[in-house]
Amino acid sequence: MAAARGAGVVAQQVTHAGQRRFWTDSMQTMFGRLKADPSLSLYEVLDKAALCRVFFDVEYDRSANPDRPASADEAVAVALLAHTDRFLAADGLCCDTSGMWVLDASSDSKFSQHIVLPVAGAGYLGSVAQVGQLVTRVAASVVAEMPEVFLAAKLGRFEPVCVVDVSVYNTNQQFRVAYSSKLGQVRPLLPFKSSSM
Repeated sequence: MAAARGAGVVAQQVTHAGQRRFWTDSMQTMFGRLKADPSLSLYEVLDKAALCRVFFDVEYDRSANPDRPASADEAVAVALLAHTDRFLAADGLCCDTSGMWVLDASSDSKFSQHIVLPVAGAGYLGSVAQVGQLVTRVAASVVAEMPEVFLAAKLGRFEPVCVVDVSVYNTNQQFRVAYSSKLGQVRPLLPFKSSSM
């Protein structure tokens, strides 16, 4: 889970129309539920004021970017780590790479990864809102330095967009839980490790 708490609000999508059930659960109990029923579509509901790890939602349409090399995907996580460390260093902080999670739910048509970076020592940076401010700065910094890696075309749009979604740091944002699939899909969010990280 991205947030720091023993128990938090969990959402389960139960219909394709978007209807969801909500309850409180611990991480251990939630993973137990997923182990018993891998088809569950579970989301952590992020409290904007709760302590939170640094996390990035990285995605783009593969069908709109057929010539994008796999090396660009690997470069994304490496650059995000380096630039995040650069910004954190101003406050005497750094990322704990030993605790980094890269969760992958990519398909043939879409690249989709969640990158979770604990801060060394405490593990958490601050509130979800503070993490969002940091991610916005990091994304802008990397786009300026590596536009060929961090900009991708989007279906139905002419202008390239940043592969890092900076709009997910809102009140009650729902963040898909590791090992969970979207409703009706068999594409769980799984731990992924690149040789370059």
